[in-house]
Amino acid sequence: CDAMMFSEHKLNPENVEEATRQLKELLPEFTTVKFACSTAKKGYAGVCVLAKGECEEARKKEGGKSPMKQTSIKDMFGGGASEKKKEAPIPTNAAAAARRYDGPRLLKVTEGFLDGKHLSEGRAITLEYESFNALFTYVPNSGQKLDRLDWRINTWEKECREHLNALQAKKPTIYGGDLNVAHLDIDIYNVDAKHIPKSAGTTPEERNAFGVMTRE
Repeated sequence: CDAMMFSEHKLNPENVEEATRQLKELLPEFTTVKFACSTAKKGYAGVCVLAKGECEEARKKEGGKSPMKQTSIKDMFGGGASEKKKEAPIPTNAAAAARRYDGPRLLKVTEGFLDGKHLSEGRAITLEYESFNALFTYVPNSGQKLDRLDWRINTWEKECREHLNALQAKKPTIYGGDLNVAHLDIDIYNVDAKHIPKSAGTTPEERNAFGVMTRE
């Protein structure tokens, strides 16, 4: 695969650098690693995307250098007051993987939706490739008491559709992730149970909203 996504990693922003280092060490063929973290609540939600091929926008920001960096444990925790942080060389296996990759060109990686919406819970990352887009999301759960149902339907779903439509207007777009919904009857083993219409992910509102998303 060219890219993969993990949801609900629950990582806090201060842990991203070390987690990125470890992922690139374990999976050197995935040279782009992007975390979206919740800043509204610690240890909550979050998505992570790993992609083969270096992100061109990130490379330009680095002055043409590879965005992949590794740091020592001492650097990770600040090091000595007089020490200068040094950039470690790219591991040979990672550099080789980057050279071998001949898949679609990754141009840009962004968090959230249009105009920076939905950044605080770290639930969305968009990958812009040369010929298509890919949006990965961890859709909010409506809650046991459906206390977030109205927000999910009237805010999240609405703005997610707007974001997808804007992406689709420019390039074919793939939508995936943990969508937190059982769309069709066949997706629910006990569809006739009385509690189903009142349960998160299986309410008529959520199932209909996802149907609208797929039709658009």
